[in-house]
Amino acid sequence: MSKFPATDAPDELVRFAEAQIAAGRFANMEQVVRAGVESLKERDEAEKVWVDYARDKWRSGKEASARDGAVEMDDAQFGAFLDESLTDAARQ
Repeated sequence: MSKFPATDAPDELVRFAEAQIAAGRFANMEQVVRAGVESLKERDEAEKVWVDYARDKWRSGKEASARDGAVEMDDAQFGAFLDESLTDAARQ
C-alpha cells in the first residue's frame, strides 16, 4: 500500500488514489493530490465566475425593473423566491 500524504485519509480515498496510480493515470500519490488540488482550484474559480455573472444579471434586472416600473423584490424576497423555485424544481 502506498503512503498517502494525509495521515487521516479514509481507506476508500486511499484505495481510489492507489487505483488511479495502478491504472497508469498518475505516477505517484503526489500527482494524485496535485490533481485533486488543481480540480478544487478550478471549481472554486468556476463558482466565482458564476456568482459574479449571477450578481451582474441580478443588478441589471433590478435596474430594468426600476426603469420599466415592474414590481420589485428586495434581496430577501428574491432569495425566498429562488429557494421556492429550486425546491419546486427538485420535486419534479
